[in-house]
Amino acid sequence: MSRLTKIMVALLASTAIAAPAFAVTGDVSGFLHVRGVAADNMDGRDKTNELYDDNTRAVDSRLRLFTTAALNENVKAVFAVEVDYVWGDNLVGKVGADQKGEIEIANLYLDFNIPEANTNVKAGTHYYKLGGGLILGEHASGVSIRKAFTEEMNLGLYWVKMVEGVDEDDDQDVDYYQAQLDMKLGDMTISPFVGYLDSDDNNVGAAPAFTVAFGEQYYYGLDIKGKADALNYGMTAFYNDGEIAGENNDALAILVDADYTIGDSKLVFAAGRYGDSDMPNGKMASVRGYNNFAEVVTGGYFDQRTTGAGYAQTASGSVNSAYDMNFLYGKLGVEQKLHEKGKLRAYYIYAEEAADNNARILSNGKSMKRMTFGHELDLYYDYTVVPGLVATLGGGYLLADDDFGFDIDPVTGKEIGGDDAWKAGLGLAYKF
Repeated sequence: MSRLTKIMVALLASTAIAAPAFAVTGDVSGFLHVRGVAADNMDGRDKTNELYDDNTRAVDSRLRLFTTAALNENVKAVFAVEVDYVWGDNLVGKVGADQKGEIEIANLYLDFNIPEANTNVKAGTHYYKLGGGLILGEHASGVSIRKAFTEEMNLGLYWVKMVEGVDEDDDQDVDYYQAQLDMKLGDMTISPFVGYLDSDDNNVGAAPAFTVAFGEQYYYGLDIKGKADALNYGMTAFYNDGEIAGENNDALAILVDADYTIGDSKLVFAAGRYGDSDMPNGKMASVRGYNNFAEVVTGGYFDQRTTGAGYAQTASGSVNSAYDMNFLYGKLGVEQKLHEKGKLRAYYIYAEEAADNNARILSNGKSMKRMTFGHELDLYYDYTVVPGLVATLGGGYLLADDDFGFDIDPVTGKEIGGDDAWKAGLGLAYKF
């Protein structure tokens, strides 16, 4: 061994001895979905003289990969990527598959505790569910703080940065703030909250299309969750009051859900009402509300996840109508375990719009107010292929009301719409 080598070994050894020991633990988790989907009449208009044909077929994939690096029990960094694409599209799904157009950063945040203050903080892009998901049910950039006063009482403070201004005048800023007090009373948790959506400074209209420009919104609400023996139940209700472009608006939103387990059977109930007739399109003002309650009407298990070519999978005309905050619905269901590997799920849903949509203009120039979608039947069979891998076969059929897809054919002058819609699919879900 040369003299130089001996010196280098000695230096490395002394550095290793003197350096403090840090052990970083890493964890990788996530899921991979592969789904084949077929749908027809999602616009409520059956094929007539080669017109209005929206018969679609497609296969898509979604990967969400979470990576966590924890230095100790009080701090960790979380990073998640998401990949969505339709097989054969012109981005990731094309032959060669060497592009990156559909790769997204879903999460990137610090999650840490302040032990002496009994406080947890998430800072960065992470998942929020505020107002039962109707105010915000999405990943967003911001800060979430939860302060524990006692085992029965916590204070939550939330900030979401929606739009950042481009100059010192902040004339494009849009922010959301919420304070929530969680109080546990036996098997029930009651959470009053107040929220404020500040887009008043957005005087150039740069806010995302799904939110509010030129105004501000206030939210006053209550969340309730509880359990009584085999019964689980929940409710979210809030009043929304604000101003948009100098005009006042107000709305009332409510969600209720419950399930009751009897042996291998579970009975399911859900209902909701949210919308705002003061808004031109009838949709309640929100940060980015989300509620997916039916396969055909809002997307269901086989919802559309990318704008890639090949399919349109929701009945309202949106890419994903689970984000459309204008529904009145009721849902009943039963989930039955058949054997160790199989489960059957069946649901009945009635749905209509809760508020007037004056922005829906027919071909004769008149607007159509509230649409009734109709009665929907959803059915799924889940089979565990191997632990961690579940195959789901199912879909939905909408017994459409005459309102669904209603219009006046510009060529014949006849009324169109009201045709039943259906969707079916086979999916593989691997959770790891």
